[in-house]
Amino acid sequence: MSNILTGMERQLIVEYLAAETPPVTFIPDNPEYLPVIFPEGTISFQHGNTASLSFAASRLLPASPVTGSIQFYYRKLGLCFSAEITANGAAGASFAIPEQIQRINGFMEETTPVKGKFFYSFHNIKPCASCASTTEFALYDPFVWNGLPDSDDFRKKLITHLRKYDFHLCRTPPAFVKKLAETNKLLYIINGKLPQRQPFACDVCLTAAELPVSLAQGGLSGLFIPLDRQAGTCAVTAAIIKNDAELDSLLRDFCCAKYLAGSRSLPDVQGRIAPLTLIYLSSFGFAVAGQRNQSLAVLSGGDAFQMQLEEESLIGSRLIQADIQVTETISGSEDKQCISCAFTAIHEEDKRFLFERFNGRLYT
Repeated sequence: MSNILTGMERQLIVEYLAAETPPVTFIPDNPEYLPVIFPEGTISFQHGNTASLSFAASRLLPASPVTGSIQFYYRKLGLCFSAEITANGAAGASFAIPEQIQRINGFMEETTPVKGKFFYSFHNIKPCASCASTTEFALYDPFVWNGLPDSDDFRKKLITHLRKYDFHLCRTPPAFVKKLAETNKLLYIINGKLPQRQPFACDVCLTAAELPVSLAQGGLSGLFIPLDRQAGTCAVTAAIIKNDAELDSLLRDFCCAKYLAGSRSLPDVQGRIAPLTLIYLSSFGFAVAGQRNQSLAVLSGGDAFQMQLEEESLIGSRLIQADIQVTETISGSEDKQCISCAFTAIHEEDKRFLFERFNGRLYT
């Protein structure tokens, strides 16, 4: 079966949809709209090129017409096709089945630049779990708020998952909007003043030299994170981040919140235990994410493991081995889960490598 199904293969899938009426997921093209899961039997598929939604099911959709992707499983394989759903009044809604149905692109191990394996002990040859990086979560990048969906719903969900920092959404103070949009840096104010020099190892905060403005409120303190491309909306907390370790915890938790707030496509094979997604990596530790499956189940909070990371590059690969400890498990909807881990023992040269890759400066 090729990636694009046409002819007899397509007809086989249409007949399966018509006979079994399986549950399907509709993911709108507009990122402001949430995915909709239609239970088994909700959609009536004909043997031709049309499908109908019941009136009750159509009410789950945003304003008609709406375009997006229909995703479903056939014999545990993830399949999808593009569709435009149009309301038919009290009759519900309908959409056309296109000439091409596609397989959902799955994880390609050979293209991942960073891979990892978890071991109960390096004396045990077989790993108990594995992970790999993806293009959605750039590693060695402290600007973890880059490239967020420009959606109010997403931002509200993001803030919910960052509740322990007591963040809330706000409009960016007008004096800072232009500079934040240009630099995408954090606005870090303590007692009404911007820092005179960069307070952390990575260059993520605006300093007084970069933004020489007087603040209207002399006692204002807080951390502002730009959440859209125009920096018009920020997440703000009054919490004071005292050092690099506390900043690292915040950045790691932000990546976890980003994963939990986002929408996930169906895995390419139903029931397959795919590698976990490596969503954050620094000299302090890392975070992985995925479904609540056997891979995540073995990584219990507080437990100690050993970790092997391999980074591929054009000139070869680097292997890092370390002792780690699970520090936090964060759960979301749709069985999504994130796990934070700290390095408890790591070679100094490996710590130096990770520090310099993450912060963009020499380790001191």
